[in-house]
Amino acid sequence: MYDAQTLRYFLTAFEVGSFTRAAEALGVTQPSVSAAILKLEARYDGRLFERSRQGLKPTRKGQELYVQLAPVLAQLDRIEGRMLQKAPEVLRIFCQPDILLAPYAAALQALQRARWDLSLQFCDAADQSDIAFVSEECLPPRFRFFPTRRETYGLAVPQQHAFALQEEIFPERLTQEPLIGRPYCPNADLFLRNMAEQAGRADQAELEVRERFAPVADAVHDHQVLDLVRAGVGIALVPKDHVAGVTGIKFVRLAGQTPQRQIGVAVRKSAHAHGLAQDLVQALISALPQQPDAS
Repeated sequence: MYDAQTLRYFLTAFEVGSFTRAAEALGVTQPSVSAAILKLEARYDGRLFERSRQGLKPTRKGQELYVQLAPVLAQLDRIEGRMLQKAPEVLRIFCQPDILLAPYAAALQALQRARWDLSLQFCDAADQSDIAFVSEECLPPRFRFFPTRRETYGLAVPQQHAFALQEEIFPERLTQEPLIGRPYCPNADLFLRNMAEQAGRADQAELEVRERFAPVADAVHDHQVLDLVRAGVGIALVPKDHVAGVTGIKFVRLAGQTPQRQIGVAVRKSAHAHGLAQDLVQALISALPQQPDAS
């Protein structure tokens, strides 16, 4: 049996989908990770990953090893922590209600593998956190911003909706549609402001536009938005990535409108926060694709 370090290399590569990003997250060289995986594959007589330019795809044997191994290493970390009687360091995290954490899951898992002594605690406000998953326009004071990707907004509509048969919709056609409000999102009404500006109207005209687009319901976070859209309650303006892989919902572009936002990780400008967050930021930047979202 190989040592725990070799097995951690495998777990991290599995979670971030790349030998290079795994090496960056672990603070080692890429050849070290590749060599460790090759040794495991030789021992278990089969490939654990299919390699391609797009990254790593676990084989059935690799998936089985991960399922069996992940809880074992987690338990070993807990035992070591208790034996050393070391109090875990706390990293306070905030996530904007209009940002989904799913794309960050692999990086958070990789961080926990590398920092078993770190306790992640989520809080309700950005100014209470050490790091925050936010959009750039919502950057809290005294935080440094690390961009991860740019997102394009469009419509989320139920699969059975008439709009789902089209690739793009003019915003003017939404006046008779039930819209789901996202009052917590500063970008939610951006296309309304753009409509008023493009028409050369004053604030009064913009108010009239907003009244015509009055929401049928206000959600409290984006998971609820998607549930309401899927249930047929209404349609919503959301980032394109939110709809990817979601059954029962279609993403439709807005004709003539391209609302976008830059999202990323904000780190408090303090020695304590910087020290704790440095590993997480590195893992996030390593694990997430940097290409801008295609509209």
